[in-house]
Amino acid sequence: MASYTYLTLQRPITSTDLRTSLEAAVRRTLPEGPWKVVDAPFVDGGPTFLVVLEGMIRTGPFARRPLPGLEGLFGFPVALMNDGLLVGLRHSLNLFERWAQGRVEEILSTNFGAKIYSEDTGKTSKPGRKRYRRGGNSFRGYLACEMKRPISPEDQAYLDQEVLRWAPEGFR
Repeated sequence: MASYTYLTLQRPITSTDLRTSLEAAVRRTLPEGPWKVVDAPFVDGGPTFLVVLEGMIRTGPFARRPLPGLEGLFGFPVALMNDGLLVGLRHSLNLFERWAQGRVEEILSTNFGAKIYSEDTGKTSKPGRKRYRRGGNSFRGYLACEMKRPISPEDQAYLDQEVLRWAPEGFR
């Protein structure tokens, strides 16, 4: 069963509005790497876009269970739903993709003044939440942000293992 995060908008927007805002959010919050916004080959409750990491191919353990339309690619779908009043972001099982999606959803939430509802937790957060934007712009920084400083050799080994486990080449 799919799990989503939803942004509840205060006024309806068009798919063009969403794509423009999505492209700006991707440029702002995912500066590392060739991220790109493309039209999805499917509809997920409304006009749907894919945020993909161009040129990064899933191999080994990353090849398992990609989301529809993302076979072989890193990324996540973003859909405009409920007559333009809801933005749905479908969660990935990959922690790296979930981190990237979380950063984008937080920027979109701030830009649209939209509350964030997570099906995972059943909780709603106000606009401006910074759960995924902690630790700088890197996935490694996000993973390390709650670790005690200085980082112990055991924690460093854990970080290295998790980054290798989840992140594609170029993000390690």
